[in-house]
Amino acid sequence: MPRNMKRMGTGGFTMVELMVVVAIVGILAALAIPQFSEYRQRGLNASALSDLMNLSSSQAMFYVDRWMYAATHDHGDVDVQLDAIKTQGDLLEGSSDSSRVLAQFVSDTHYEVPLSLGNQVLIQANTSTGGISFVAASKHSMGNTLYGTGSETSITYRDLDSLGPGQGDGGEELLSDYLPDVDPKNNPFADPDAPGAWQAM
Repeated sequence: MPRNMKRMGTGGFTMVELMVVVAIVGILAALAIPQFSEYRQRGLNASALSDLMNLSSSQAMFYVDRWMYAATHDHGDVDVQLDAIKTQGDLLEGSSDSSRVLAQFVSDTHYEVPLSLGNQVLIQANTSTGGISFVAASKHSMGNTLYGTGSETSITYRDLDSLGPGQGDGGEELLSDYLPDVDPKNNPFADPDAPGAWQAM
C-alpha cells in the first residue's frame, strides 16, 4: 500500500493544473500583444514626425541661404529641368541603401541640402511659385498617423483621418493627395477646405 501511494505521488501535472497554466499564459499574451503593437506603432509614427521636423529645419536653413524654400527631389532627378523651379515635390521614401536630398532647381543652378529619412518614411514638400512658401507632410509606410507642417505655421499638424498601414506609399491613396495647396499668406492646414482633417499637435 505505501508503495502504491508513492507511485501516485511521483506523477506529472494534473489536467486542471495544465489548464490553469495555459489560461494564465493566454491571458498574459492577450495583454502583451496589443501593448507591443501599440508601442511599435508609436515608434513608427515618431520616426515620421522626427523626419518632418528635420525637413522643417532644413527648409529654414535653405531659406536663409537662398531666399526661397525647396521642393523634395531624388538626388540627381533627371526629370527636373534645371532652368525652372519645380513647385511640386517628389514623394520620397527613406531607404537603408539610398540617399535622398531636399533640392531646389533655379536659374540653371542645382542647389541641394541633404535630407536623411528613416527606413520606409514617406515625405513630400511642395513649394509655391518662386519658392516663397512650402507645405510638407510625412508618414511611415506602416504607421497610422500623417503629419504636416509648412512655412506659414510654426505648429506641427496631424491628420485625424490618417491613412492606414501600407497606404500613402503609391497604393490606394498617395501622400500628395493629403497635402493642402501652398498658400503664401495663410496657414493652409487651418483651412477647413484642406484635404484631410488636420489638427494642431
